[in-house]
Amino acid sequence: MHIPRLFTDAPLQTGTSIKLPEKLAHHVLHVLRSKLNDPVILFDGAGGEYPGRIIKVDKRQVEVMLADFLEVSREPLLTTVLGLGITKRDAMNTALQKATELGVTRIIPVETANTSVARKQYIKRFAHWQAIVEAASEQCGRTILPDISEPTTLNNWLSAANCEVNLIASPTAEHGLSSLSSNPASVSILIGPEGGLTGEEELRVVAAGAERVKAGRLILRAETAPLVFLTLIQAHWGDF
Repeated sequence: MHIPRLFTDAPLQTGTSIKLPEKLAHHVLHVLRSKLNDPVILFDGAGGEYPGRIIKVDKRQVEVMLADFLEVSREPLLTTVLGLGITKRDAMNTALQKATELGVTRIIPVETANTSVARKQYIKRFAHWQAIVEAASEQCGRTILPDISEPTTLNNWLSAANCEVNLIASPTAEHGLSSLSSNPASVSILIGPEGGLTGEEELRVVAAGAERVKAGRLILRAETAPLVFLTLIQAHWGDF
């Protein structure tokens, strides 16, 4: 039997009951169609999870009794930071969802020359981005939510990433990850938006300490590249 996992930022404590927020209660009742006495698992994104059971249901309210705390972690051992060139809505949503499923530690949206989304639009989307990460974490079993930073500029990217190895995805790079032999505890990868990074932008990031890498001979879409590079990074240095 599949037991739903639900994220909430409300305080969780073993042996107590919690009334789910209205939006989450609506999801439980009308999407999951859960009923009285059904099991659920709650987590707050800080680590571990709380198995529980629904003890009260009405039209707009769900109350859950928390039975125990499981100190479980399914996080990859390697810290990964994704610099994500801000893309249009669907591409950005896909990249955020799949990066979360692949165990990314932190996501930093980056403004670039080819960012085609107005600042006021993507600032409004920040709460939506967070909701995508929460939903993806529920589905894939994560107990610690990846952090989504406020959007930053290209100039601030490397200092914000602050990793042992810093990479930039470039279809014109001379080599892929297999040529890199270090054994870092943290890796960042910067990926451009639709249209990619300009040559001048790549040079600036490389001058600041990043290394250009590619993923084969083909040019990847903006929403595909994060999936590919995070998978390659985890396979090369992590526990995939």
